[in-house]
Amino acid sequence: MSPKASSRPRFHAPFLDGLRGFASICVVYGHLSMHMLGYRPEYSFDKMAGYGVTIFFVLSAFLLTIGAGAEWSALSERAHTKADTAKLWGRYFVRRFFRIYPTYFYVVLLATYAVPLAYLNMERPDMLFGNLTLSEAHWILWAIPIECEYYFVIPILVVLYQRARTSKRPDLWRRVLYAAIVVVGAISARRFGDKYLPDGSMLWIHLPRRLWEFLSGSMAAFLYMDLRDRNALPESAKVRRLFDVLALACLAMIFLALPHYSKAVFNIDGDWSWPYLSSFVAGMVLFGLLSHEGLLTRGFSWVLLKRAGQISFSTYLLHPLGFYLGSHLCGGFIPIEVWRPNEKLDQIMIGWLCTAILAYASFWLVEKRGMLLGTRINRKWLGGAAESAT
Repeated sequence: MSPKASSRPRFHAPFLDGLRGFASICVVYGHLSMHMLGYRPEYSFDKMAGYGVTIFFVLSAFLLTIGAGAEWSALSERAHTKADTAKLWGRYFVRRFFRIYPTYFYVVLLATYAVPLAYLNMERPDMLFGNLTLSEAHWILWAIPIECEYYFVIPILVVLYQRARTSKRPDLWRRVLYAAIVVVGAISARRFGDKYLPDGSMLWIHLPRRLWEFLSGSMAAFLYMDLRDRNALPESAKVRRLFDVLALACLAMIFLALPHYSKAVFNIDGDWSWPYLSSFVAGMVLFGLLSHEGLLTRGFSWVLLKRAGQISFSTYLLHPLGFYLGSHLCGGFIPIEVWRPNEKLDQIMIGWLCTAILAYASFWLVEKRGMLLGTRINRKWLGGAAESAT
């Protein structure tokens, strides 16, 4: 008889939901500045979109690594068969598929046939097969194939971490694993970052382009798991306040990495693929967890940010349609050469409202149903599983 699924409670930190909501706001505002309302160049904040995506990638890697690591650790600690292992990773991939693909599928159809103008006419019928198989993607859809490819890396990292953890010299082998993650991340940033990709490169929608950002999230997850397993999580109020200060410092560095400040303060070209950004995001996540109800975690636990985080995936995919509808409700797009601040403000407010309504409806009608379907499949065919943390 196969062992039952682990009864260990699912990891959840409310402030990470708020951080995801903050990331979705960054993406929407950046694309609003870049494409939708024709801001004058001196008022452009388009780089915020890339920063929001970086936060998404780091958070996704962190949460998935934590969840998969807990399941694999629980299975490894008891007698199990190859069939049990196959079922565990089968549940993992079923959860990921039904978490992402149903929403992605219908948005691709919308962008291709129903409202192509909302997606800048970048999705054509002849691209449909490529989009649906994740072998082709344009504009905002580029992030989906990259994230899905990292889903196949997480099991490898988790298995290596567990082997290091249970080896005869766990400290040594964990350090070796961490060093390897840092080296691979640094190579990927230096070799495949946006600054180094030639025009037309096929790596535009593939994992090497952003691998170091995902690895930053997984590294933070492993460090947190190490501290938790050793019962070394800080209990002293003074130590927790120190970690809260470090988390706030990471948040400050994220803002200092914005193009203007990175050039003025660090004399670094302000590119949104600046590799250090993901390290600061991962540090903010890790230090925020160690601070335990610090100032940063309380701020990102604001209920509106958490609600925004709940619908963040639908927000990411549907915000072009939201602002498209908002612009038409306000009489159409305003040309960049026409500067009518009040009318632009109307478009912004109506566009945000339309985006929120669309994303909320999509979450309950598509995303939630997809996750429930994945859970039913796992329970019926693969021995049961909790709903995905992301």
